[in-house]
Amino acid sequence: MTSNVSFPKIILWVAVFILMMYFFWMGVLGDYVREVFPNSLVVRKLSADGGDWGSFGDFLGGVLNPIIAGLTLWKVMDSSKEQSEFLNGASKSIAASAVSQAEISRLQKENLELQKNLVEANERLVRISAIDFISKSSFSGLDSKLSFYHEIAARYTNADTSERIRIEEMLGGLEEPINKMKEQIKVFESMVQEMLSEEAKK
Repeated sequence: MTSNVSFPKIILWVAVFILMMYFFWMGVLGDYVREVFPNSLVVRKLSADGGDWGSFGDFLGGVLNPIIAGLTLWKVMDSSKEQSEFLNGASKSIAASAVSQAEISRLQKENLELQKNLVEANERLVRISAIDFISKSSFSGLDSKLSFYHEIAARYTNADTSERIRIEEMLGGLEEPINKMKEQIKVFESMVQEMLSEEAKK
């Protein structure tokens, strides 16, 4: 947590406090102490000697140096704490971002897999529909042709000799075309069964 009081302000207030206390003691309390304790060691006036002020400077430096060093250490520790908190927050954000990216990647993968399955299912439906359509249309045509040949065959069976000769001449014989139609039906049935078996395996 960031401190509400800035570091330079603390140093300034410490220095002002020390100076105020020194001059207050020596200037104000000094006169009072002289009257009450005339023989006291602290009874002295402000010196006009530069050496005395040099000693005071040494005193002031000796007092302020540890304070400044302590404040500096405190500031370093505070900055270290702030950096640690920042790094912890950044690491948590990175971890949360990594988890989010992993979840997004998983959802995208599932979506692609679902789309792939839908495409495959649609292709199978199209193939099955095509097989069904072809089988129905082809068998319908074959059934009509077979019905025609059965009708001709029935007429041929019930006809007399002259009628049979006329039918044979007109059609060029019934046995061969009927056999061809049967072979075509068998081949087509085999193809349809093979395609349906392939679809069932998928």
